[in-house]
Amino acid sequence: MEIDGILDELGNSLGEEGKNTIISFRDYLEALRQRPQKNLRDIFQLVYDMVHYYVPEGTDENPSDPENIKFVRYDFSEFLVNGTDSPFFADRLFANRFMNLINSFNQVPDWHKIYLFEGPPGSGKSTFLNRFLARFENYMESDEGEHYETFWKIDRHLFKGGKRKDREPADAADCGEAEGGPDGDAFYDKERYLQVPCPNHDHPTAQIPKAYRKQLLWEVIEDEDFKRRLFGEKKYKWIFKEEPCTICASLFEAILEKVGSPIAALGMLHPRRMRFNRRLGEGISVYNPGDAYRRSAVLNPVLQAAIDDMLSDSNLVKYVHSSLAQTNNGIYALMDIKNYNRLRILHLHGIISDGIHKVQTIEERIKSLFLGLINPQDKEFIDSKRSLLDRSVHIRMPYVLDYNTEVQIYKNRFGANIGDMFLPHVLENFAKVLIASRLDRSSEGVKEWLGDSRKYARFCDPDFLLLKMDLYTGHIPEWIAEDDLRRFKAKFRRKIINESEDQGFSGFTGRESLNIFSDFYSVYWRKGRLINMKMVYDFFERPNSEYKDRILDDFLESLVRSYDYSVLQQVNECLYSYNQQELANNISNYIFAVNFDIGAKEKSIYTGSIIEVSDAFLRSVEDYLIGHEAGEADRLAYRQEVLEKFISVSAREMKSEKKELGQTELYKELYQKYVKNLKNNALEPFLGNDIFRNAIKEYRMKEFESYDHKVRRDVMYLIHNLQTRYNYTEIGAKEVCIYIIDKNVPTEVRAQRQSVP
Repeated sequence: MEIDGILDELGNSLGEEGKNTIISFRDYLEALRQRPQKNLRDIFQLVYDMVHYYVPEGTDENPSDPENIKFVRYDFSEFLVNGTDSPFFADRLFANRFMNLINSFNQVPDWHKIYLFEGPPGSGKSTFLNRFLARFENYMESDEGEHYETFWKIDRHLFKGGKRKDREPADAADCGEAEGGPDGDAFYDKERYLQVPCPNHDHPTAQIPKAYRKQLLWEVIEDEDFKRRLFGEKKYKWIFKEEPCTICASLFEAILEKVGSPIAALGMLHPRRMRFNRRLGEGISVYNPGDAYRRSAVLNPVLQAAIDDMLSDSNLVKYVHSSLAQTNNGIYALMDIKNYNRLRILHLHGIISDGIHKVQTIEERIKSLFLGLINPQDKEFIDSKRSLLDRSVHIRMPYVLDYNTEVQIYKNRFGANIGDMFLPHVLENFAKVLIASRLDRSSEGVKEWLGDSRKYARFCDPDFLLLKMDLYTGHIPEWIAEDDLRRFKAKFRRKIINESEDQGFSGFTGRESLNIFSDFYSVYWRKGRLINMKMVYDFFERPNSEYKDRILDDFLESLVRSYDYSVLQQVNECLYSYNQQELANNISNYIFAVNFDIGAKEKSIYTGSIIEVSDAFLRSVEDYLIGHEAGEADRLAYRQEVLEKFISVSAREMKSEKKELGQTELYKELYQKYVKNLKNNALEPFLGNDIFRNAIKEYRMKEFESYDHKVRRDVMYLIHNLQTRYNYTEIGAKEVCIYIIDKNVPTEVRAQRQSVP
């Protein structure tokens, strides 16, 4: 293509992109008829629709839970992450707070407030607000963001020959739709048409006189469901109360005086698509603390002269407004409440309270979404001004408290593939170390719910920080006992989540976390080797570490213990391989045997097996029912308990309900416990077995073929299951098995279990 053709094509594209859509009042009414909900939105409803356009409906993992508190998972990827070099990653806690605020905008929003996002330095407040405003601009440029403002195109020809009241009333065709309407060449004739934009960005319906507004909208809108909501819901009351700015009101009166008909006057109203441009301060204005503050009226002498000349009167319309008019029906934002922004918020107080302020001699109405960012140390300024305190809503933005979100931040900075360099769960555990520094050690909600933490010493730290981290991600850990799970009522859940509002304002900042991770990664990453939990522990516990004093006492030990236990469970689960019929026979024979004295030799009526009732036989099953460590007295008591249950319950079930032994409640209880403990101890027989350890190490090597068939089968079974069930790589599966064996984790877990009261 020739250069001229390329330039023509570029010019056409830029022209279409930069062109404001201007339509006639008739066409606007048609748009109202076809898309009423889209074209009758104020700034709060626009923001609500914008957020829900980018954010899918939240996911509730447990919708049928009667104690559900609607703490849902939201996907903010398209809203605050994708398509930008400076994404903001919202954890689940902030996402729920933010969405609750946004959802309130679709009810009866309080526009007599300023919404302050409060968080410590390094929590990402500025990144969030910048991304939020950029997304809003994107939305307003899309078809979904269709939104019109007042724009006047006044036919100068109608003002020739004296006042209109001395002539026949005009109709709409005389007033702005002559010679082809808005698309006709004559419409853009600047000699004939005076263009007067509304500096306050008035909604076009505000120009319809209140006396006629309800009737007009009732007749124009055909959607009965929306019409019912429009005239019945409080969130739409503004449409019927809205008044035009003083410029538009006086201009309408002047036009009406000349043309003699309200319909003719409205014919000169040509709504145009509103554009939001932060850089130009149109619809969106953002002020930094260092931006100089000036309060002065904005004048347009050239346009004022043109209006005066057309109307032959210099007093009818005063085209004067404040800088606030540029964000009327838009967004006014303050980046940090300090320096000049303190003066701005003091001046805004009266405007936020009453929606009115003086510009020279005229009153200007302002209805904007006022936003601000504030550090905790600057909150005193707001608190000291009672009038500001009553007009501010604080949305807490602490440091990230959700370890999944913290990991997302690392991956964004250092590459999405860094997770492949860690054994499963280790990267998340690194994040937990840093998040723990941001949490309060006490929690009234957890204390009321669970009480003494020693019961869960194998799984959690004494302060339940690991538990809170899981709950903040929306996950209830599997290790919570059934009785405690039943007690986890909505009041406890709500209290624990609400406590998070006051946490995350100290500890490692977001910026520090990235630096610490970079330091750790550079020390421990080596090609061909995965980062494990021992490396995380060693990094934070190394001598002269500048981070050590900022980590809670014993937290690392608790984290490692919790990790070891969960990984051991995975290995046991993947190694477990028993013949189900053999297990069933063992339980049936045990129930049969407790009916006889030691030394008896009987044929089981359930399996046909000849059983020598001995202490060794009973112990072989009891080791997996009540544990290896059970004493003689405990075993005798347990056998008596099983016998009594069999006689009093199982025998009745088998006789009256015609159940087989395997269908009785006693059998099911023992079988489940037996299988569970078999799984939990599946690795025990292999501890201290160098052959098994070496076979794991040499898996896939030529030397692996030299091992016994059973050893090879067990190793292959274990590694395959770790890969398919828990997403380990082959290298990761081998390394985690060696880690568990070399550290003798089963013995540590057993010792811990015995020490728990």
